[in-house]
Amino acid sequence: VMKIENHPNENKMTKKETKIMELLESGDIVTRETLQETVYGWPESMSSNADYTPLRMAISRMKKKGIANIETVRGIGFRLIV
Repeated sequence: VMKIENHPNENKMTKKETKIMELLESGDIVTRETLQETVYGWPESMSSNADYTPLRMAISRMKKKGIANIETVRGIGFRLIV
């Protein structure tokens, strides 16, 4: 488990959740493909909706833990709401 400084639930984040937060913390929309490739190491060429299941599950866990308010941008990706 890695930490992000000054985050109230920092001790609860896994390495993958930490990577997701680092990508989303700008507040910009981050595509599913970018998250998938950066966090899981899967190239865009291998993308299908089924391939996004681990990413969706990780984001869902983060929401349940209260780590972040992450918005799904339908058909594009995700962004952090601050």
